[in-house]
Amino acid sequence: MHPTAVAPAPAWVAGAPLPDGLRLLSPIGGGATAEVWEAEGPAGPVAVKALRAELCGRPGHAAALLREARKARLVRHPALVTVLATGEAAGRPYLVMELLRGTTLQAGWPGRLPRRRVAALLAGPAAALARLHAAGLVHGDVKPGNLFLEEGGRLRLLDLGAARMAAGSALDESDWAPPHGLPMATPRWAAPERLRGDPPDPRDDVHALALVAAALLAGPAPSTLRAALGPRAARPASPESIVAALRPWTLPLPFRRRADAHV
Repeated sequence: MHPTAVAPAPAWVAGAPLPDGLRLLSPIGGGATAEVWEAEGPAGPVAVKALRAELCGRPGHAAALLREARKARLVRHPALVTVLATGEAAGRPYLVMELLRGTTLQAGWPGRLPRRRVAALLAGPAAALARLHAAGLVHGDVKPGNLFLEEGGRLRLLDLGAARMAAGSALDESDWAPPHGLPMATPRWAAPERLRGDPPDPRDDVHALALVAAALLAGPAPSTLRAALGPRAARPASPESIVAALRPWTLPLPFRRRADAHV
């Protein structure tokens, strides 16, 4: 009597099938913990964000990816990315998300923009942050790499993987904390208190978005801003008019800083 043959698990390669009628097309991006694929679904193209294979056996990372889906479902806004479903294939958990066409600000830096254009561009992410903050969450990693400029000109806020509950929130911290070893913020764009390890605060996000606004107004690409931001990332070196305009959102002491994200 021969043992029953077991079908091999689907490989993460172009053309491979996933559950629920999905088929992988091509990789389109990713970061330290996940890779993103374009896939064909029953209703059309989607994005699939999968935990990197080398992290699947590490405690907490799979659960963190699924918590990202819960965060996205808890807070909905047109400037946030919609999570459509979750799944697992070949031992790798994944999220099915709406597919965006365009590029991140990091990859396609637009250069110096007039103040009205910057205000209009950041209005969507600012409103999305306000919605997150009202729900008791702090995004925690606002930066050009997490701001996606769609082909139609709308700017979207990506990646709730690092989102934490704000100090004083009614949410259960144990349910939202990322796994040990996951970066909490990108130092170049982080508020001083984030670099000190203080508890998450909505003003952390406000500070980061204001730094992005300053960079867009000043014009240099993000890679040239490191020296300007300084070791504590308190404020970029830019024309005095820009510094003055954004000072209420970039003050080093958070209790003196404006808490709204409408820059």
